[in-house]
Amino acid sequence: MTWRLFSRSKATLLAVGLIVGFAIGYFVFKSEVARLMDDVYSARSSVHFIGSHSITDNKRFMIVDTLRPGGLVLRESVRVDREAGVEGADATVVVDAFDKERMKPLWKVREPGEFGAVQGPLYKVTKIGCCDAPDTYTYFSLQDGKKLYSSHDDDLMEVIVPSKYYPSYGTVDVTRRYVSYKQEFSYDSQGHEKAVTGILQYGTEKKVIREVDIYAGAKTSVSLPEGLTILYNGKRYSYSRGRAIEPWNEPGGLNRSSKSLSDFVIVLAFTNGAELRLPVENDDINLRNTTVPRELTIRPR
Repeated sequence: MTWRLFSRSKATLLAVGLIVGFAIGYFVFKSEVARLMDDVYSARSSVHFIGSHSITDNKRFMIVDTLRPGGLVLRESVRVDREAGVEGADATVVVDAFDKERMKPLWKVREPGEFGAVQGPLYKVTKIGCCDAPDTYTYFSLQDGKKLYSSHDDDLMEVIVPSKYYPSYGTVDVTRRYVSYKQEFSYDSQGHEKAVTGILQYGTEKKVIREVDIYAGAKTSVSLPEGLTILYNGKRYSYSRGRAIEPWNEPGGLNRSSKSLSDFVIVLAFTNGAELRLPVENDDINLRNTTVPRELTIRPR
């Protein structure tokens, strides 16, 4: 009798233990699944105050439908740490890209900056300048997250080329090219400007085709650029915000492959009237035929 009671008690305890263990395991499993699901499908913003620091972490989702079958999901996080009485902020933009159909991770971007935004086939990060420094704009490919362009101008020069015309439908496939220019100053040990170095970039929404370093002494009159334009067929085309340059936008359309992109010139003008002219031939900058003001030196990067 005693043995039977002991056996039943032991069996009961074992059953209870199994049930409790299963419940705990199920709860842990469910919590872990919820955490993982929260990482992918949801995001929470927050604000914290630590001493003189105000720290915000803002998150959001964006859908991009045009770049891949099924679309692209971007999860953006912008963390900004500001200290009272101190100019500027410690800020970082982080973007995780997922395949929309399966929420499979594709690529990740991490870049100093306070703002992020989709701009056509690119993702732009804006870093606010501090202590008289200009704002910096960095562009990434939405195809693979690769860093492409950097500029102090808040809008890339975009050139649209009709690549194939369909007369039956009245539609045109286009090829896009981008031109950016970023200028930096270098200083001697006493803090005086000793040189000006600019970087001009030419490329696509997937890769930079050509980078050119532009150098000038700090005391030359060409140290300040005035703007970028395009020369084609004797006509100058200026870029305006939100409107791409379309020098080949002619009646009837134009079939033109990317390899035959030629006969136009990228012009970087300076405040003294000097112009650096970089001809594009076979979809690349031809450095042998450039027109360079005598105060400047250029070289491929």
